[in-house]
Amino acid sequence: MKKKINILLKMFMALSIIVWSIVSSLATSNTAKAKDAHAQQNRIERVKTDLDLSKLQLYQFSLKQENMQIINRGDSVIQGIVEPNTDSSGRKWTKSTVFLMKIDKSKGRQEQVFSNPLKLKFFNAGTVNGKQVDVYIDILEARFIRSSNDNGGGDAAFKDSSKTAVPFLTVDENWGQKSIQIQDYIWPNHPNLKYSLERAFNISVATKVTYKYADGTPMDLKVVMQPSDIDVTNSNTGVKEKFWLSQPETKIDKLVMNNANKLTELQEGGWTYWEHSRNITTEEKWKEHNETGFAVRSIDNTIQFSYTSAAVSGGLFGFYTELPEKAPKKTVDQETIPAEKDQEITYTGKFTSPRPGIDVIGDLRSLKMSDTFDERLDFKSLDVKLEGRTLTFEKDYSISKNGQTVVVEIINKELLGRSSQGKEYEIKYHTKTNDKIKNSGKDIQNRVTMIVDNVELHSNYVKTELLYKQTHEFKSLVPNKDLPKEVIDLTPGAVKGLKNGTVAKPVMPTKTSVVTTDGIWEFKNYDQNQKVVKGADVHFIGYWNFTPHTQPKKEVYTGNTTTNIDGQEVKAGQELTYAITYQNTTGEDRDVTVTDKIPAYTTFVSAEDGGRNENGTVTWNRNVKNGESFTFKFKVKVNGDVNGNKVDNVAKVNNGKNEYTTNETHNPTNPEPKKEVYTGNTTTNIDGQEVKAGQELTYAITYKNTTGEDRDVTVTDKIPAYTTFVSAEDGGRNENGTVTWNRNVKNGESFTFKFKVKVNGDVNGNKVDNVAKVNNGKNEYTTNETHNPTNPEPKKEVYTGNTTTNIDGQEVKAGQELTYAITYQNTTGEDRDVTVTDKIPAYTTFVSAEDGGRNENGTVTWNRNVKNGESFTFKFKVKVNGDVNGNKVDNVAKVNNGKNEYTTNETHNPTNPEPKKEVYTGNTTTNIDGQEVKAGQELTYAITYQNTTGEDRDVTVTDKIPAYTTFVSAEDGGRNENGTVTWNRNVKNGESFTFKFKVKVNDDVNGQRIDNVAKVNNGKNEYTTNETHNPTPPTPPVTPPDNPSVPNEPNNNSPLPNTGLAGIDVTGLGVVLAALGTVLYYRKRKN
Repeated sequence: MKKKINILLKMFMALSIIVWSIVSSLATSNTAKAKDAHAQQNRIERVKTDLDLSKLQLYQFSLKQENMQIINRGDSVIQGIVEPNTDSSGRKWTKSTVFLMKIDKSKGRQEQVFSNPLKLKFFNAGTVNGKQVDVYIDILEARFIRSSNDNGGGDAAFKDSSKTAVPFLTVDENWGQKSIQIQDYIWPNHPNLKYSLERAFNISVATKVTYKYADGTPMDLKVVMQPSDIDVTNSNTGVKEKFWLSQPETKIDKLVMNNANKLTELQEGGWTYWEHSRNITTEEKWKEHNETGFAVRSIDNTIQFSYTSAAVSGGLFGFYTELPEKAPKKTVDQETIPAEKDQEITYTGKFTSPRPGIDVIGDLRSLKMSDTFDERLDFKSLDVKLEGRTLTFEKDYSISKNGQTVVVEIINKELLGRSSQGKEYEIKYHTKTNDKIKNSGKDIQNRVTMIVDNVELHSNYVKTELLYKQTHEFKSLVPNKDLPKEVIDLTPGAVKGLKNGTVAKPVMPTKTSVVTTDGIWEFKNYDQNQKVVKGADVHFIGYWNFTPHTQPKKEVYTGNTTTNIDGQEVKAGQELTYAITYQNTTGEDRDVTVTDKIPAYTTFVSAEDGGRNENGTVTWNRNVKNGESFTFKFKVKVNGDVNGNKVDNVAKVNNGKNEYTTNETHNPTNPEPKKEVYTGNTTTNIDGQEVKAGQELTYAITYKNTTGEDRDVTVTDKIPAYTTFVSAEDGGRNENGTVTWNRNVKNGESFTFKFKVKVNGDVNGNKVDNVAKVNNGKNEYTTNETHNPTNPEPKKEVYTGNTTTNIDGQEVKAGQELTYAITYQNTTGEDRDVTVTDKIPAYTTFVSAEDGGRNENGTVTWNRNVKNGESFTFKFKVKVNGDVNGNKVDNVAKVNNGKNEYTTNETHNPTNPEPKKEVYTGNTTTNIDGQEVKAGQELTYAITYQNTTGEDRDVTVTDKIPAYTTFVSAEDGGRNENGTVTWNRNVKNGESFTFKFKVKVNDDVNGQRIDNVAKVNNGKNEYTTNETHNPTPPTPPVTPPDNPSVPNEPNNNSPLPNTGLAGIDVTGLGVVLAALGTVLYYRKRKN
């Protein structure tokens, strides 16, 4: 009996193998036929390549718990939080968010399906094209399939009443970075989630991923995924993990597989899925991406995929877009143009061909450059160059034009090959403005787009500002009287080059007064003081008024002014100038005679232009040309005995035909008010004497009313510069630095107004001057001005070397010798014994002192007698210490002249901090200087230089590639020549800039230390950075693992979860069971 059973089992196994082979063959054949039929009607590009897909450097969006937002969560979904913890092996786990599905255990092994159970939003997942990108994860359907057997404890877990929910989605950083995990178990240690049901179900989760710009603008990015490590087959259930794409033939633009790919492709219900053909676990990054993975790009901003687990297993999914390091760049040759037709604008677009397998997922299918020009521009022509070589139209590229959009397509297939990767195209677009330029005030903006396959890469925007002009027109304000040619000819020309939004102001005529035969034209104003340029030219209208010629005019001035003081009070001793102005508007030249009697209470001084004084009358004879205006002047001095009498004057003008009497001028007189200054409680006038900081002064203004009537008097006195108001007597009030009194002074009364001030500490040799004004209701008087000198502040300067050029505020450096000079000028009016003390500046060392200066306990002291009027300079030298390292070198001195002590100005000399060297690994910026690194590890060296020199500097940084490493790349224009990386960069004053380059630790490193140091030259000084040191471990001997059967984990140097897809080939299993049934039936019938 046992022998028969063994024979029966062997027959069953053989038959199963035969049936399985037939089924597999049919499935493969049908799949191949389906592929051929599909390829003829869809847009997908399938690529088999030798590119290493593990080296893709795509832009990954950040999907983390910190930026996750739950949009919708079904009633059956539980959100579990795994708090940070340490498991029994000592491994530390960070926080995890796990989504679990509550299962109906009463359904046994029946499949349980949940539609639209969860939708997540990851806000601000990245920034592309200057815009914030949000990523939406929409779980369309989650299927939970009970394992067909115990599956290593699955049945026991299912029967455990406390375990009620199956995990299906995890968001954390324990496995991969910025990614989500679809898995049927919880990878981190999770002592608090005791309800998690694992091993009993494998899951199939259909997911839709959508990219959106946060500002709501249309999304032009494509979704890129890198499904990898699809290799798990459950040894207990035979279920394989699977990765699915929905309708890839119409929804996917490009699918790239390495030639070494070992996945099997099948189709089911509008989905295409991939599974491993054998139960082989791939744990190397190259194999995971090339043998059991591929890369895929969507046709738009969405992708729909599904993942089937193998209980226990899971998949790590990151979401990317292709964003090459060098984006297109756009420049324009005209930053501004007049808003006129036929203005030429040339745009230059520079495009770097992407690197297949690095910047984009596969070799280039097509390469286009698209530029949509402003409607106010007409495209004329373009030139295309590659690496400086001019390309040929219709051989290397084509041009298509649709409206304002011009597309250049590279049609030479050789230029799409890998030999062109990383090379730069340059396109010059030649355009001209058209008639529409006159009707729009917007500036002209433009950018260009490089289209790689279906991926759009935008350049920066460039702008050309439109410039406008302003024009002028003159009009007469007098009805029915036109402007003469003399006025019209003064119209200003056009002002060009005005930017939109400019506040334009009219141009004044070169002359605002024009004399004609019948009178004078005077410019009054423009229609507006200003106009804003709003996308059009601006026009101003200026108005002129007309005044007929007037009678001769008499005016009286005082001093050198030409302000008429007719009616104003004058005083004894004051010099007056009388002016008689005659304007000849007769239309012909005239011989004019002017006579003027000397005013009473004055004495003749002089007359201009031939005027002669005979018997108290001044006479002039002069030929005045037609249109000429001439002023006859003479001077008198008010007599001392005027004593309040009026000074009146009138003149006569005869032009040969008519005689005119001018207006009469009247000037009353009054006694002068008097100003004095006292100190302390005395009433002794110290006008002209020296005062000092902190001294209190009293100013007194005495006014005597001799007008013959009571007067309401207003006295105003501006607080002297370099003083501070203290108080005022008799109701004086200080408002905005002016003391004001209002008082009724009786006729014949004399009154004194007083106020006090204190001399400020910063007076520093400036005079303290004061004058007051007295207004008696009819006239305003200015008192005599008081003057009080002060002593100047001593001055501190700093020199270097043998120069005497003050370098205060300039950068100094360690080891530099500085000379400090303290200059004191004695303006006290007498000789003084002067003591100067100066504390040695921090971060310096004393060298020497001149003229008897002595250094005691870090302070240099001089004692010297300085003569009145003498200026003397005290000097000492120091040397800047080596440890100054960016600290300022400041210095100040004190000078005592026996009566007052002064503190000089403080000098400040910055020093530059030492540049800093750091070393990072991976994408972190954590300094690992001193920490162990290993073979194959990528290191980033960063040299930070801060410019504190006070001016922009051209900086050169050099850094020799460390031993036992290989150069990878350098940022910001760094170039590797003969093993040394060099940067040249202009660093702005105050700017801190970090120069970076990457190396890879060589495989042959074996315990040697990796050291690195850089040099920084800022054009004046050279600095050597700190040296970084990273030890490496010796190569350990290779020993076989104790337990080779381990769960599939990601290759990130630490244990990670199993990954892959799983499913049950129900059709194949049915065939096998049918065959077994046939054999058993045959055996039964035979028995």
